[in-house]
Amino acid sequence: MVLASALATVTGAATAQAHAARQVVDGLVFHYGLVPAEIVLAHPDSHAERQLHGGGSRGESHLVLALFDERQKIRLVQAEVTVQISRAEVVVASMPLQPMTIRGQPGFGGFVSVGAAGVYTIRFDVRLPGASSVSTAAFEYRVSPELRP
Repeated sequence: MVLASALATVTGAATAQAHAARQVVDGLVFHYGLVPAEIVLAHPDSHAERQLHGGGSRGESHLVLALFDERQKIRLVQAEVTVQISRAEVVVASMPLQPMTIRGQPGFGGFVSVGAAGVYTIRFDVRLPGASSVSTAAFEYRVSPELRP
């Protein structure tokens, strides 16, 4: 497993605003974002995004990951992707991300809960089809107390 040498730092609040970050590891471009579930829940029940991952709950965030091959400049649609979220070295969430399509663009996602103010590490592990190793990208995510609802 290759761990990215630097963490990308993102400041925001999981339920107060959406944000995104980018990192390149092993020739893979990781673009991730967190969107408050309330934005997804605002869609009509029949809307495709409302149905993603069984739907989210208020207070959760929709975690989205888009993967690209850096050299070929193409979006990757097949991979095994897991995410682990920790705070103060304690794992608060760990799950596989599901393939999904939003506005015609493929990616991977799931609903997560990032609760208390503090510094979180969001770690993605990606195994491409036929690959013998896992590529890992870790991002630092800060939830500011003043931005908590």
